Amino acid sequence: MAEVMTPVLASAPAPDPLLTTRDVSGLLAVHEGTLRSWRSRGVGPQWFSLGVKVVRYRRSVVLAWLEEQEQATGTGAA
Repeated sequence: MAEVMTPVLASAPAPDPLLTTRDVSGLLAVHEGTLRSWRSRGVGPQWFSLGVKVVRYRRSVVLAWLEEQEQATGTGAA
């Protein structure tokens, strides 16, 4: 009797969506140029490159960074 193989991806959790600079710009309500500036200065949410001029951010990382900023500033009404 042949063993049935289940694809690994079938049981894997849903992937963390990759966001473009434009996506993150909209999510954070900042200009795309601000994100480019942050990248060059080594600040802002963590990003990675998929090639020349192809920058991506993981959604979970951006949201975690945003939460860190909110906690660090401690300002605003709850």
